Order: sequence, then C-alpha cells, then structure tokens
Amino acid sequence: RRPPRLSPQMLEMLQRFCPFFNRLSPGEKIVFEGRVALFRMGTDWTPLSWPDDAPLPPDVELALASQAVSLTFNKYTFLFKRFEKVIVYPKQFPTPEHPYLHSSELYEPDGCLIFSAENLMHGFFSAGKVYHVGLHEYAKAYLLEYPNESWPTWDAETVWETLEKISNLSREHIETTVGLAGLEPLPIMIHHFFIYRESFKTHAPEWFETLRFVFD
Repeated sequence: RRPPRLSPQMLEMLQRFCPFFNRLSPGEKIVFEGRVALFRMGTDWTPLSWPDDAPLPPDVELALASQAVSLTFNKYTFLFKRFEKVIVYPKQFPTPEHPYLHSSELYEPDGCLIFSAENLMHGFFSAGKVYHVGLHEYAKAYLLEYPNESWPTWDAETVWETLEKISNLSREHIETTVGLAGLEPLPIMIHHFFIYRESFKTHAPEWFETLRFVFD
C-alpha cells in the first residue's frame, strides 16, 4: 500500500532516460515510481561473471524494471510472475541455447531473462538511437504472460521496411544489437510503440491503434 520511494538519483534517471515515464501525469508518475521500487524488490536478480562477486548495480535494476513496468502499467498485476529470475552478465555471453556471444535472451523453461549489462545500459541511455534489449525481452515475456491479447497483423514482405521507417533502425542493427538472427517482428513492434510513439502513429496508424488498445 505504501511502496518505498526511489532515491533522487534513480528518479532523475527515470526523468532523463524513460520516455514512458515522462508522458505520465504527476499522479501516475508516483504510481510508476512505486511499481518500479516493488518490481526491484520482487525480482530475483542474479549477477554472473562480475568481478569480485560484485552485486548488481542499482541502475541496471532500474533500467530493466522501468521497461517491465511500462509494459504492464495498465494492469493490476504488474509483475511478470513467470519470469521473476533475471540473470545479468557484464558483457555479451554464450548460453547452451545460443552458444555464441549475444546480448539478451528469454529462456522460457527456467522462467528467466538474461542480459548483457553493457548493451542494456547502452540502449537505456541512448533510447531512440540504439535498440533497447531490456524492452525487447520484456516484450517477449509480455506476449507469453498475456497470450490472449489482440495483436496487429502484418505483411511479412513489408513489415521490416515499415519498422525501419518508424525507427530509422535497420533489421541488421536490431539483430546485431540483440546478437540473435531471425527475430520475430512483434516484440520489435512493441519496442517501437513505446520508444517512437509519434513516428509509429504516422507510419503505422493501424498497428498503433491496436497496440494502444493493449497498452494505453
């Protein structure tokens, strides 16, 4: 009922680097801040391969929690109960599922999300210029948590062209940033809806209205 407040430093980061937060009313910002604090408390953060067993930096937690809370802000239950475990490496990492260096991954059997802190923070601090792997993986988690939502339809021949018009990010840039090829368009579409809202409305108005019904 009375979630903890974020530190002034964390709140300033939201104001500078979270476009969704800045679209909210003053009252909604207080709710968002509280949900981010609770999300951090309710997540099993696991840093791996950090020097001297260092704890996960709080700004990394904030960069991920803010994206997750943005996606579920219009929901009463805002935690991703199926994906409460988050593993964070300092840099790109291999996994048994993808045995080569990459920046982010959702592993459904274990209910976990895996990130490179370096690539994650690059996307967080450069929202709109670099693809945000944190928002990408939580969009994938949202699709699994809420499989019955109504989603946009698209033409496979033109979907990537439209996504690039919205964002000025090429398919090559996005797949290189994530470190995985053959990405599905829908999580990227959701990412662009949150990061490039006005451009999205201009270049893909039908997609925009469908996603607005889900997230607004």
